[in-house]
Amino acid sequence: MKLTSAMMLLALSITTSYATTQSNSKLPSNSDNTINTLKTYRILANSEQHSYQLAHEYHDALIDRQNSVVTLLLENHDVDELRERGYFVLPVEAKHALKNQPHLKQALQQETTAKTAQSIKVSSLNSQTGIPGFQCYPSVEETYQQAQDIATRYPHLASWQPIGSSWEKTQGLGGYDLNVLVLGKNNKKRKKPKPVVFMQSAIHAREYTTAATTLAFAQYLVDNYQNNTDVQWILQERDIHILFVANPDGRKQAETGLLWRKNTNDNYCADTPQRRGVDLNRNFSYEWFAIDNGSSGDQCASTYRGPVAASEPEVQAIERYVRSLFEDRRGDLPSDAAPLDTQGVFLDIHSAGGMILYPYDTTDEAAPNEPQLKQLAQRFAAFTGYRAIPGVQLYPADGTTMGLGYSELGVASFAFELGRTFFESCQSYQQEVLPNNLQALLYAAKIADAPYITPQGPEVLDLRISGAGSMAVPQGSELTLQARVSDEFLLAPDDGQIEPGQAIKKVRLRVKRHGRKFGRKVKLKPVDGVFDSPEEFISHSLNTRYWPNGKYTLIVQAQDRDGNWGVKATQQLTLDSSAPTPVAAPQADFITECEYGSCTLTATPESTPKEQLTYKWFIDNEDVPLHGPTVQFLGLKGTYTVKLEVENNYAQRNSTEKSFEMDGPVLPIVNVSYECEKLRCRFDASKSYDPDGSVAFYGWRINGEYVRSDEAVLEYEFDQAGEQKVEVIAVDNEYYFGLKVLYISVTD
Repeated sequence: MKLTSAMMLLALSITTSYATTQSNSKLPSNSDNTINTLKTYRILANSEQHSYQLAHEYHDALIDRQNSVVTLLLENHDVDELRERGYFVLPVEAKHALKNQPHLKQALQQETTAKTAQSIKVSSLNSQTGIPGFQCYPSVEETYQQAQDIATRYPHLASWQPIGSSWEKTQGLGGYDLNVLVLGKNNKKRKKPKPVVFMQSAIHAREYTTAATTLAFAQYLVDNYQNNTDVQWILQERDIHILFVANPDGRKQAETGLLWRKNTNDNYCADTPQRRGVDLNRNFSYEWFAIDNGSSGDQCASTYRGPVAASEPEVQAIERYVRSLFEDRRGDLPSDAAPLDTQGVFLDIHSAGGMILYPYDTTDEAAPNEPQLKQLAQRFAAFTGYRAIPGVQLYPADGTTMGLGYSELGVASFAFELGRTFFESCQSYQQEVLPNNLQALLYAAKIADAPYITPQGPEVLDLRISGAGSMAVPQGSELTLQARVSDEFLLAPDDGQIEPGQAIKKVRLRVKRHGRKFGRKVKLKPVDGVFDSPEEFISHSLNTRYWPNGKYTLIVQAQDRDGNWGVKATQQLTLDSSAPTPVAAPQADFITECEYGSCTLTATPESTPKEQLTYKWFIDNEDVPLHGPTVQFLGLKGTYTVKLEVENNYAQRNSTEKSFEMDGPVLPIVNVSYECEKLRCRFDASKSYDPDGSVAFYGWRINGEYVRSDEAVLEYEFDQAGEQKVEVIAVDNEYYFGLKVLYISVTD
């Protein structure tokens, strides 16, 4: 689901309204808070892009970012500083956040945890299942154990091997090995090395979703090797190396609830232990301290780069290992592009923000391979609903993994920023973050042999054999091969355009029988009979009456008018004359249970067990779905349309669509009048109103500068004549706000 969805309780418009849950402008003092004075605030940025930059600037304090609103844990002096810089800074009161915006429970939990984290003993976490309060995220020990279990259970597919040590281990303070899980089926007959995918996660300790996602990806591959031909092909044709926890020492600190980012090296910022360490993603050798604003020399800063390049043992281990995997394909000059036939993919999995970042992150200049990197990033974004942008557009950064992967070695390199918050709720992770990013990671593995070439071709999406799916069926069963073929499966940022796709030229099917000399090649036709657009649909009947019993692999690939072939998609078909007749397609229906500002959608029970069904929910025509038999979404008061798709193990699918009303917050309507005499103006917002309550207070900003007034009427004298920008927010008694922007001209 796109993170800019209107259902996320944040309606954005230049001249209409923004909405969010807010608190009273004056919070009661907390005399019991002796550890710190952190409180939760929402900050309204000037734009969505600006909100990303603000989120980076306050990395240590970030709770959430949606559209142009950033939620931060701040001390009083931070609030004063932000207001001096012209921001609307509004506090969040617990009872209203919990009532009206359930996902902010995490923010309030973090606020509480940040005050008491010192009392949590790290050793006590080892006996728990998952991170306390977030059981869907394995601890470091559990991650290592699950990885070891994979290697033990699937020795023909996986190995678990150390590549270095964490800082604490090098100092004899306990610590951890840095271990990599290597996945791939050995083929002694293969003469050339297999293309490599390297991915790492949790280099920034507090990013909970990251290690869980890469671990789930590994588990998916080994669990589905026997019955998923795409997975079989990936493991037979690729070597996948996964460093689940790149910063295990820091991760243990984050498991206590601390917003810990760096490693734990106490040679730096030792006097403030909770700020000690080095930002490992500013410590890599290539382009270390290459720009003035890409990292910090302050030992206590969250982006402290370290005293020298690659000073940290974690970075040394990663650099050594990555350089052993990938050949250096770039020349010495910054203008030297990697050859288009360069193999391999480098992925650094982060959170949060819902972005796919591609090179460069040190300069506004386009990378030599920018067209290919952008195309692939937009492919990843289409699976996830994220924004695909160059890293530098988020913020300049030097000494990063992207410098190692692409700038030094020429490997197609990307950073994924998962979800909306560091401590993502398990519900959001399971219904959205994990399933959608899993598809992107699978795609990365598929195109690793030619990442600068293959994404130029059309994608075969949603390939299925309706009537068979993953089940064995008798010969002669009514089967239909179905797929969507698209040369425009891309997602650009809101302010950008995708490159126009080419019309599909051909789609071919190849059928192979396992272990036998049996093969068929078929030119598939589109549903409308003519290949003449960048997106086509395939529905091809399979007559298997005379096919022998056995297992078959069906391979589909598409080509566009420019001659570009896309990645192959496969499905397995098992014919068995003794197999039961396929069951009927599942029913698709659901019930809605809505409270103020949120709805829970539950698929209705039927005879097929839910574990044999898959569910996809499309909210208000979003392209990227939610997943699971029960999902929840948030929204303003209004009419919502939901489509549910249900599919069984036989790949038979039904869908239903319903529209319904949801009660929820109604945004204040801001009405502003003004009159001016030369440079002095009087602004009156007293006729603003709230349709479902009352306006509690106001906020004003003049030409980007915050004005300290919460009254409906403001008198202001401008410094000079000309056009002026005036913004006013009206905050209602439920702590939602509307925004009005005026552009006026004044004269001397």
